[in-house]
Amino acid sequence: MSTNSAKKIINDPLKCADDLFEGLVIAYDGKARAVGRRSIVMNDLRPDAPALLVGGGAGHEPIYHGLVGKGMADGAAVGDIFAAPPPDIVLEATVAVNRGKGVLYLYGNYAGDVMNFDIGAELASDDGITVKTVIINDDVCSAPIDKKGNRRGVAGLVPVVKLAGAAAQVVDSLDELARIAQKANDMTRTVGVSTKPGSIRDWSWHGHSRRKRRGPHPDVHR
Repeated sequence: MSTNSAKKIINDPLKCADDLFEGLVIAYDGKARAVGRRSIVMNDLRPDAPALLVGGGAGHEPIYHGLVGKGMADGAAVGDIFAAPPPDIVLEATVAVNRGKGVLYLYGNYAGDVMNFDIGAELASDDGITVKTVIINDDVCSAPIDKKGNRRGVAGLVPVVKLAGAAAQVVDSLDELARIAQKANDMTRTVGVSTKPGSIRDWSWHGHSRRKRRGPHPDVHR
């Protein structure tokens, strides 16, 4: 029997990501709006400027969809609990934040996020939207220096998003925004430590079997 004592108030385990998202939009108090299936976008965006889009799985709050705001990201594509947003959600968010000067994707180095955002970028390109990507990989514990590209994005994504968001308020080109975000990422290092793993119940076994992982999230049950 698990000794995990975390408790959550959940209406429906299969809909908690959507419920969380709806509550988050309400918490923005009119400053941001829901777009499509599960994207959030600021209402007051600087016109004719490159856009900053972040994204990732729910269950990591306030990352990523809590990092949308003035001086931060323009919008976020939100996945299910601990799962990358699918390409259609990435695309809907991309279209919503685009103001004619392209969109910078900024997200953590996880296989699902990389795959789905890459597909989203291809779909956006088909719609005539230029996309550049900076992948956050700050966690020194997850790979040695000679394999830095394999490192995960964990706590470092907070300062990187804040620095990139500040830049997005003043730069006029997507290339310059990407350069600043990449430099912020290159100069950021963190050490990932956990006291216990986050948990997702495996409902096919009625809660008796669990999948566990460590990442930038609290101890969450689904």
